[in-house]
Amino acid sequence: MPYNNDSILDSTKKSLGIQFDYTEFDPDVIMAINSAFGPLTQNGVGPDGGFQISDNLTLWSTYVTDVRYLGMVKMFIWQSARLVFDPPASGFGISAIQKNIDELLWRINVAAEQAALAAAEPVIWDVTSLSDFPGGAKTGDLGIDFGNGDAYSDTSEADGTGLWDLTGLSDFPAESVVGEGGIDLTTGDVYKRDS
Repeated sequence: MPYNNDSILDSTKKSLGIQFDYTEFDPDVIMAINSAFGPLTQNGVGPDGGFQISDNLTLWSTYVTDVRYLGMVKMFIWQSARLVFDPPASGFGISAIQKNIDELLWRINVAAEQAALAAAEPVIWDVTSLSDFPGGAKTGDLGIDFGNGDAYSDTSEADGTGLWDLTGLSDFPAESVVGEGGIDLTTGDVYKRDS
């Protein structure tokens, strides 16, 4: 099987200076890679239940696809594997790699938090002249018909995902709940009730 740059194992071996077709150290490299997934999982990257590889068939895209931190994740895995599998001879070299790993983990955490916030925010769809939300809409998304000014949510208002018409109001109505959205149809401003 030829070298695959998208393979987690093959690309990590390349970063360690090991030929992809030399498999003598694969169990050790796999163990180093799998140990690096733990801190990433704790920082919101990858599947909630954790992740591990067992061969060179597992691709980076199986683990994470978000380009906001994919490159940093690769470098984190490679540097972590290097520190475990083939650490530098000097304490200065080890310290430099560890500092890089710590900074990468911090940056990955920030990027993962931003991605999670973006995914949690409801999307507002233009449902003008539509009978329902478009196929790409997800539960919690909001819709507005700009033809008649009606606002919609694809779930009930009691669960915190309702959408209120705030035109001419200074705040959400008393019967609204935390997490619901609101839109001022005059200005187009969109709000979310936080408290």
